[in-house]
Amino acid sequence: MYRIKKNKGNKKKANYVRIAQEAGVSIATVSRILNNYPHVKHETVKKVIDSMNMLGFDTNEIVIKPKPKNSSLIIFNIPSLNNPFYSQIVNGAEAAATRHGYHILINESDINLWNFNHLLDVLKKFNVAGLIISNYLSSELLDKLNSTVPLVQCCEYNEDSDISYVSIDDTLASKRVMEYILSNNRRKIALINGPMHYKYAQHRLSGYLNALKNANIPIENNWIVNLPEIDYSMAVSACSHLLNLSNRPNAIFAISDVFAAATIKASSNVGLRIPQDLLVVGFDDVDIAIMTNPTITTVKQPKFQLGFRACELLIEKISDPNVALRKILLDVEFIIRESSVITSLIE
Repeated sequence: MYRIKKNKGNKKKANYVRIAQEAGVSIATVSRILNNYPHVKHETVKKVIDSMNMLGFDTNEIVIKPKPKNSSLIIFNIPSLNNPFYSQIVNGAEAAATRHGYHILINESDINLWNFNHLLDVLKKFNVAGLIISNYLSSELLDKLNSTVPLVQCCEYNEDSDISYVSIDDTLASKRVMEYILSNNRRKIALINGPMHYKYAQHRLSGYLNALKNANIPIENNWIVNLPEIDYSMAVSACSHLLNLSNRPNAIFAISDVFAAATIKASSNVGLRIPQDLLVVGFDDVDIAIMTNPTITTVKQPKFQLGFRACELLIEKISDPNVALRKILLDVEFIIRESSVITSLIE
């Protein structure tokens, strides 16, 4: 590939913005070329070098290195293997990758400032073709990743970034859940939420609060529980505390089916009937939603499609680094089951 040798006549870093504007490519493409990323078309590299010459940058010492064999490896980074939500998403990504001759490698990491450089080293060491992430990252970290390899966000996304993503409208989905609960004459509604550094937790909380406001229902702060991770045992403990309050809720919106299952367990422990005493709605429609007794009313995310579309976007970006930014929000489906429906068989 190409690299720029350091010398006294060159600045340490070329003005990426000027070069990108002159060459008609993205800043990320310029960064990849100057950082020796192999998956860039020869004509694109030539266009950038010609633009550098036109702008007065010294390119005499640019060294043309043999182009390595193109990688067929895509890394899919997920925050946790313990959350069953991600399994079908990964299956979708694998289906899209196989279709185009790529391979998916799953990496479990809660990406942060302390392990970020390690991830960069992995991407370079294994000559990775592209990266899909389901983590929420700052715009700065996203830009650094995108300057190293083609990048697409899946499920979680930074609204302020210029990185393509595939997700759902969590605020709208949460609003729909709340409207359904309210239509069942439940006004004492609690929220079992996830880590607040995730976009989905912020947006589902927003939908919950807006629905209460629109219904003129006072907000009970002790009915809003934010857990640090998707963990069943932790959720059982939190729900048990909630249901033992003197002024306990009569409905719970759980932002994960894992939390909804934990709510059912906690309700059984304190002798409450579902849905007569406590209406429960979950989110995601993972397998546990039909394994509990009663089964869980939930929001069905198009998990396979989320992974498939994200991988398709990434492969498109690998083929054309200057492809237009895409922001895709897929539709969800509301699935009504026993945890919210009182039938003649229940009484």
